[in-house]
Amino acid sequence: MSDTLLSMTGYGELSRELGERRWRCVVQSVNSRYLDCRVRLPQEYISLEPALRGLLKNKLIRGKVDLVLSYEKLYLDPGDGAGDFDKAAAKQFCRAGLELLRELGWQNGEPVYRQALLSASLQQAMTSRTAEVDESGLPEQIKLLVSEALLLHRQSCLDEGRELSTFFLSAMQDLNGRIDKIHSLALQMPELFKQRLQSRISRLVDNNLELDQARLCQEIAHQVDRSDVSEEIVRFKSHIKQFCSVIESSKELRKGKKLDFIVQELSREINTITAKASFLELTREAVEVKTVLEQVREQVQNVV
Repeated sequence: MSDTLLSMTGYGELSRELGERRWRCVVQSVNSRYLDCRVRLPQEYISLEPALRGLLKNKLIRGKVDLVLSYEKLYLDPGDGAGDFDKAAAKQFCRAGLELLRELGWQNGEPVYRQALLSASLQQAMTSRTAEVDESGLPEQIKLLVSEALLLHRQSCLDEGRELSTFFLSAMQDLNGRIDKIHSLALQMPELFKQRLQSRISRLVDNNLELDQARLCQEIAHQVDRSDVSEEIVRFKSHIKQFCSVIESSKELRKGKKLDFIVQELSREINTITAKASFLELTREAVEVKTVLEQVREQVQNVV
């Protein structure tokens, strides 16, 4: 099945090494009446939020969307880049630390303090080196990462859309068969009303009393006219065709609100049929139709 339906439920995740950090981008969405975007970034990159929010609004149509960007630092292997290690900064840090310990009265020969100083000096040296990394091109790289994660997210929405299309078309086929059965049952109503009316009259009047057949036929015709559901059935089948047509159309992907409106019209017609036709078997079949329509209505809420 071609990609003619887009779900609001989707997920896209992508990781990439940018500079000395591994960045992770997650885009996930659920259904919503409007486009509601939430962006979560590391505090030091909060200035990128307006640009990323604009990127989401340009790529998405409807839904509650969460964009989460995070990173983890990549530490160099001890055997690599030894020449880049800032030994001078580490030595200066250790000397300053020992001087501070002496002023505080601590013995600098105690192993625990030597270990603490070494750890702190290494961290300071790595921080000093990281601060020198040029991040001037990072914002554009982050935008590219988000754009590619959005492509994965969109593909996820299209995959979900194909599943929804299959479900909707199967449900419409089921509804078409059920409304045909209701139509067949509706054709039996004139004879049913005749038998029901004759039975009621025979219980109320003297058996020797002769019934006016013309008057009886007139009353039956009146009952049948009041219970006629042929127009509702025709409209119901027309709505089914329209629903399928919207799903299969490739002109646009914004279909959720239109499909929701058609489901409301289908529900209105079956409610009218149920109210008009006081026929037990027909009513039972109408209840099944309402059950299927409720399932369709719930899933339509996920369509863009």
